[in-house]
Amino acid sequence: MRKNQVATRRILKFRRLLVAVITGTVVWGAAANAQVVKGSGTADTIPVFAGNSTIGNSIVSQSGGNVNVTGGVKTSGPVTAPSFNGSFSGNGSGLSNVNASMFGGLGPTSFAQLGNSNTFGANQTIDGNLNLLGSMNSSLILQGNLTDSSGEIGANVIGGFGGNGSFAGNSVASDIVGATIAGGGGALNSSNPLPNTVTGVWGTVGGGVGNTAGGRYGTVSGGINNTANGYISSVVGGGELNASSGVNSTVGGGLHNTASGTYATVPGGRENTAGGSDSFAAGSEANANSNGSFVWNDGTGGGLNDFGAHTFSARASGGFAFYTAPGTSTGAYLPAGSGSWSSLSDRYLKANLMPVDGEAILKRLATVPILTWNYKTQSDSVRHMGPMAQDFREAFGLGEDEKHISTVDSEGIALAAIQALYQEKQQEVSQLQDRLKSLENRLSTLESSK
Repeated sequence: MRKNQVATRRILKFRRLLVAVITGTVVWGAAANAQVVKGSGTADTIPVFAGNSTIGNSIVSQSGGNVNVTGGVKTSGPVTAPSFNGSFSGNGSGLSNVNASMFGGLGPTSFAQLGNSNTFGANQTIDGNLNLLGSMNSSLILQGNLTDSSGEIGANVIGGFGGNGSFAGNSVASDIVGATIAGGGGALNSSNPLPNTVTGVWGTVGGGVGNTAGGRYGTVSGGINNTANGYISSVVGGGELNASSGVNSTVGGGLHNTASGTYATVPGGRENTAGGSDSFAAGSEANANSNGSFVWNDGTGGGLNDFGAHTFSARASGGFAFYTAPGTSTGAYLPAGSGSWSSLSDRYLKANLMPVDGEAILKRLATVPILTWNYKTQSDSVRHMGPMAQDFREAFGLGEDEKHISTVDSEGIALAAIQALYQEKQQEVSQLQDRLKSLENRLSTLESSK
């Protein structure tokens, strides 16, 4: 019994010793492989090793259900986030597949989407240059910083009809700068294409259809099928089928008018031609083909031509009237079909009427030299007869000045002198008749006394 107790005690002691050895071995092994970690941090901030055995604050913290990053975020894979409050930096070369409902408080319609058609729901401001390679609304083309083959620099503006699959749009010819087409162009009755074109540098077409500005600085304001192709600054205001082909020539409007002379003008009307330099044609079928000629035709009896350089021709089949004061009370009138002017001589249009001493007029007229002469501006062979204005003025004091004789005054002097002569002749006749009667009486007495 005693031996069994001793054996049991020895077994218990051995077990205790074995546990102690094992425990000490484990503790020693753990202590040999472990490092001491130390440091401090801030609540709700994710720690990060600042060294091999030191922990500190990272740039990432947690606030409620959000993670806050106080620096930049780099990732080699995709990032998915329901919301973002902050800013991106860098060139964005690796940023793709961004799908956001707002940028800077603006929705997607406030930004252009490359490669797609865009519709903006708000005003846009461009602070810089916009290079427009196409058109706006298929009706406006802007071509800037152009240089032609002559070295001239300008820009082109092409507005109006831009064309479609069936009809050509407005256009500016190649190697042309400074051109403007403000609008117009298109097709009439869906079958007749009439685009506006500019084929001359610095040319302008304001609108209309089928118009062409073909000369340098040429201008067609509007109308249909008009052409301004003079070398420099020819102008057509409007109308139809008008052409301004002279240098600085002008057609105001109308139908089928032509200004082909240098500085020639057709203000309007129908089928007029100003072909001479500095010529003017107006009305209907007026032809001013000589330099400096002026022709106006009322359209009756066919066309009317000038009769030479620097002449004035006009046809008014109903007559001419020229007025020299406000209203229609003073002037001259050439009746229809007549070749003589009629001066307005109504008694009720005159004032300060005074009687005339015909005999005195006749005596003064007898002192006025009457000569034949020619104007210095005419040939010596073209002779005239009459008094000098200075002598006429001195003798009678009539007219506006001493350099002109009014026909009404010369005719009045002539009529007064004729009346005075008539009265003198009547007196002479009366005296002769009395003498004749006396002689007849004496003769009768002599015969009866025989």
